[in-house]
Amino acid sequence: MSEITKDELPHKFDAIYSSQLSEEVKMVIKANSKERSELATRFSLYSIDTLIATLSIINTKPGFFYVKGIIASDLKMLDSETNDIIDFTLNDHFDELFALPEALENEDQRDLKNQFDFELIENNVVPLGEVVAQNFSLALEYLFLNSPSSATQNIVFSDELNEKRIEDNPFAVLKTLGEKIKN
Repeated sequence: MSEITKDELPHKFDAIYSSQLSEEVKMVIKANSKERSELATRFSLYSIDTLIATLSIINTKPGFFYVKGIIASDLKMLDSETNDIIDFTLNDHFDELFALPEALENEDQRDLKNQFDFELIENNVVPLGEVVAQNFSLALEYLFLNSPSSATQNIVFSDELNEKRIEDNPFAVLKTLGEKIKN
């Protein structure tokens, strides 16, 4: 197992098509202050105090790379309703599968396109910095949905439909109109 520590987020991993599987590579990537500031602007955050990604990259089969990791971050969001700055700690697991185009040339591998969700590797490089940034963004969606300002918006998530709740939705008027036309 190889271990690498990088102090910059836009680190890239060179992927090589080989019939031999290589050992797991562990990596820690820390975003510097400029990168944290740019990401805060990109994701409409007040600030990002820390952003660290601990990654494992495994060549699961020739030309296929499995990236899994944990993103840890301390960040601040501005509550637009109360104008308060809210501190959050984020600790999110993620995983992604990447494939080299030449690994998919084999007839057996073409079926994999329909079975698995993966990203194609361009120019033999897995852009780990962007992988971290995108998964950080996905983890933030949960915070935005569950922030104090969204609690006042009466957002309801449910697997079951409740007739009383249906009457409160924007299409309740259309339903009522439809019932009046039937009568």
